Amino acid sequence: MRTIFDYPLPSFIYLSGAIIFLFCAFRFLKSQRNSRFLSYYFLATCVVYAILILLVILLPVQSFAAVTLLAWTIFAGGTLLLALIIRQAIESKLKLTGGFYSLILLVHLSITIDVFLIEPACLEIDRLNLQSEKLKREVKIALVTDLQTDHFGNYEKTALDKVLQEKPDLILLCGDYIQCMSKAEYDREGARLTGYLKESNFGAPLGAYAVRGNTELPDWQDYFKGSRVETFEQTTTFPRDQLVLTALNFYDSFNSKFNADLKKLAPAQTDRYHIVFGHAPDFARSNTGGDLLLAGHTHGGQVCAPGFGPLVYLSTVERKWASGYNRIFGKRDLVVSRGIGMERCYAPRLRFFCHPQLIIITVKPKI
Repeated sequence: MRTIFDYPLPSFIYLSGAIIFLFCAFRFLKSQRNSRFLSYYFLATCVVYAILILLVILLPVQSFAAVTLLAWTIFAGGTLLLALIIRQAIESKLKLTGGFYSLILLVHLSITIDVFLIEPACLEIDRLNLQSEKLKREVKIALVTDLQTDHFGNYEKTALDKVLQEKPDLILLCGDYIQCMSKAEYDREGARLTGYLKESNFGAPLGAYAVRGNTELPDWQDYFKGSRVETFEQTTTFPRDQLVLTALNFYDSFNSKFNADLKKLAPAQTDRYHIVFGHAPDFARSNTGGDLLLAGHTHGGQVCAPGFGPLVYLSTVERKWASGYNRIFGKRDLVVSRGIGMERCYAPRLRFFCHPQLIIITVKPKI
């Protein structure tokens, strides 16, 4: 489990600075007892947060650790500042001001509870229906991405149970299964995942196939030994029933110039419905092949702004491609999942307007 002692020294400097600034803000607010109180508060808050954000940007802290510290500044620091302003308003007998900031504090706490406790556990099952002239029978596909857990427990088991309950013909797993701080933790959680896969007989009639993601160690394929899941370390194209599948290795999934043309990959299979799946969606930019392109990696951004979309999604694809379904280049279907889990280790464990997701795709013959 991650503790504060896992953070580098600059993080302690940052946190110490944050505590000092919050204390100074409290002393400043405590000294205000007149109608200028509100203006002084805004000024003090702006100065404090400007300095804190600059520290996040300038200090040599691992990027996700910096985001975590910023989250602490916003959620923990914001709560403390609001509590201080309410207390000062009450002491100054500014009832209207105190009531106003009490309402803001209530909203702030509600958002904090939502992003840290509620949304990360609100798994959505989204269903998508597509058609193709290349199919004679419908195919049901479960897209499973970014389990990304450091504790394989009830949530992860329930999510994978739901995959089996959908009774898909094909299960595609697009990487990022375990993310821990140490090799010992990886081994422990990997063993739990292996045990579940064996006990549940996790699989599908046309197969269950897994590729590598960002968080995997070199021995990641051991998680699936003895189970029905087949793994791919190298890019591989193979036929399966009325389909042909291309499993991308980690690097090819990030290659925006990857050539997915079946004439190159499997010349004898060009009449089949071609599914290309990999960890990241960047390969979709090449527009060289594939009827259905599947990926994860982006987590949908984890934090989204209404009307704008993901703030950060760590991919070269267009923002609107970073999550969900898109018809691209007028002839290919791209589906990118928000994932089941979320970023671990130094990253803040939160989601905002971005629920975890399992996607079930049904491709029917086009009449």
